[in-house]
Amino acid sequence: MKAKQEFFGFNPVMWMGVVEDNEDPIKLGRLRVRIFGWHTQQTSGSGTEPGVATSDLPWAHVMQPVSNAPNSGIGGPLTGIHRGTWVMGMFLDGELAREPLVMGSLGGIPVEYSKGPDKGFYDPSTTYPRKHPTDSWDINEPDTNRLARNDNVAVHGDPEDFEHKIIQTKKDGQVKGIVTARGFAWEEPILDSDEMTPDDGRKKEWKDFKAKYPDNKVLETESGHIIEVDDTAGEERIHIYHKSGTYVNIDKQGRMTTKIMQRNLKMSMVDDLNYVAGEHNITVGGDSNHQCKNMLINTTGFTVRASGGAIIEGGLYVVGSMGGSAHPSGSFSTPCKKNVTVKDGVVTSIVQG
Repeated sequence: MKAKQEFFGFNPVMWMGVVEDNEDPIKLGRLRVRIFGWHTQQTSGSGTEPGVATSDLPWAHVMQPVSNAPNSGIGGPLTGIHRGTWVMGMFLDGELAREPLVMGSLGGIPVEYSKGPDKGFYDPSTTYPRKHPTDSWDINEPDTNRLARNDNVAVHGDPEDFEHKIIQTKKDGQVKGIVTARGFAWEEPILDSDEMTPDDGRKKEWKDFKAKYPDNKVLETESGHIIEVDDTAGEERIHIYHKSGTYVNIDKQGRMTTKIMQRNLKMSMVDDLNYVAGEHNITVGGDSNHQCKNMLINTTGFTVRASGGAIIEGGLYVVGSMGGSAHPSGSFSTPCKKNVTVKDGVVTSIVQG
């Protein structure tokens, strides 16, 4: 029988520490934590003070929320905690301190960068804290994402302007001068679809980002993927951003903008139904090719503008009339060697040549 003090609940010991390793060899989401008051800052022996290497720290299980189900591969990610994160927990075996449990993580305002693997209570890889301008974060600011805080002078009058680089990235890659078949132009919006009209005199800047703390819920991953669910009154939106620049944005009025930086593949194994209540405009920078069995176009009017000439292969069959201001008459041969006769704007015969 175990000693009484080894049972959870008889003599609990709470602690706080810093994560130094999150690469659990058995992939359970466990963490190695250097605990204040229990482990030295030295990672190797120095004089009379023994050191504790990161590899000698015990693996700590991580308590997950009741919304997760870490059972048989079901549930969300095991943990989003990275090296350098402050965490709080308890020893399940009391003062024996062999079975640490992480109960949660703590944000703060770091004031210095990692000192590397030679000093404990830091990220040994020096990745965290992140560094401006390569990342949208720096020391001396809260760990909360800049998109969630939106600390900018124009809105809050704060002494510093903590701009998230995603706004400038979108501005640098903005697609402009998209001209439709009808002749009007539009451009990619940066923040919401009100910006579609070019040259409107409203150049979007960080100050035009209207999210307010704590209404914007932001998840940013280590590589730079971002998910925003913004409940800011009057600016409600959902934004999913891939580090490559591909994104989907649903703005405050429910208008959706999608930008895909590489190939877009779409497959429907049965039917594909699309409905557009207003106008449907498609602008293609290259060729537009359509392969199908039969094509039916049911419309009240049909106009084709081809400055380089129009070619129809396989024959043209017209039911009704070919109208024209001059009611043309004559004949021509198609590339497939069919002779077409037109009289007063009407196709009268199509004969194999």
